[in-house]
Amino acid sequence: MKYSLILPVYNVEDYLGKCIESCEDQEIPSDEYEIIAVNDGSTDTSLQILQELSKKYNNIKIISQSNKG
Repeated sequence: MKYSLILPVYNVEDYLGKCIESCEDQEIPSDEYEIIAVNDGSTDTSLQILQELSKKYNNIKIISQSNKG
């Protein structure tokens, strides 16, 4: 693992899929980086979207916490 991309997530259901897909479309092999998505208590479907995307891409790690600001 060479790179870690930290992605803060809070109520971004409209943009999250496109953001992750953009990361995955890069020319860097997926085994060389990870995406750490930190869900900060989203009240929309952001967490569910992350969970679905993590089934598709094995380099996504999800941290979910209550809103910390």
